[in-house]
Amino acid sequence: MESHLSKYFCVLDSDIICELKTISHADRPDFNVSGINLSPNRRFHNHDGYEILIMLDGEMNYYTENNGKRIRPGDIICLAPYTFHCGVLLTPETYDRIVINIRESVMKELSSVKTDLSTCFHHSEQNKLNVFQVEPDQIMQFTDYALKLQKALKSDEFGSDILSKIYIQQVLLLLNQQLICNDRIEYGDNLPASIADTFLYIEEHLTEKITIQDLANNVHLNGTYLSRCFKKITGISIQQYIIIKKINLAQRFLREGHPPSDVCDMVGFNNYSNFSRTFSKYAGSSPKQYQSISTNPF
Repeated sequence: MESHLSKYFCVLDSDIICELKTISHADRPDFNVSGINLSPNRRFHNHDGYEILIMLDGEMNYYTENNGKRIRPGDIICLAPYTFHCGVLLTPETYDRIVINIRESVMKELSSVKTDLSTCFHHSEQNKLNVFQVEPDQIMQFTDYALKLQKALKSDEFGSDILSKIYIQQVLLLLNQQLICNDRIEYGDNLPASIADTFLYIEEHLTEKITIQDLANNVHLNGTYLSRCFKKITGISIQQYIIIKKINLAQRFLREGHPPSDVCDMVGFNNYSNFSRTFSKYAGSSPKQYQSISTNPF
């Protein structure tokens, strides 16, 4: 049975995923931005691996937890693992893009002691949207590599796994080279200050009890109005967001090997029974089961 959390926390089912998508070819107009619904059920989510989004055509507003940008053709977004994000498509008739996902463990294998290919994913401040723009000829290069990568990933021919590694390394090298060599373009932040402050307050007080009134007082707004604005951008309620943030943090602590009973206190649940019940509802397994699977995958 699909877990409730799977709507917000996307587990990669392959080491490397590469997709070239268009609104008419791969999606319905109301379907997805990197796995989330655009309308009417778009929602904040994250992945357990790296994500590259290369915008080929169309425009959208793209948000992380304290930052938002208007994304246009030629823009490239590099998301580090577990970064909450969502997108709101502004051109429902046009949305062409390349989406590449890479598991954390694979990124380490692709890099070397001298060259860390994950650099481009950590170029911005924490939770800031890491986006930069490249020229049309460079977009053609990325598209060419992505097509070759996609073909190699789908192939069973001898050496296709080696070719997949070569092509993804070429993509990552090109990304890092463009980031280092080119001047970064300053994008205006279109995330309302009240929502950015709400994200920040939740982050700083996540292990405490947080009420809507606490958040409303912090940004000097009516609680109902703040809740409506928050859901309009993220696709989920403030209460849902706080819960999935707590569960997401609990998952991290469990992967690190902390005892489930300690994790309960570390993420601010009032008792273990409540923590276990909520974790199971959202993650599809008990804290102990999750820890066992995530620390002993084979």
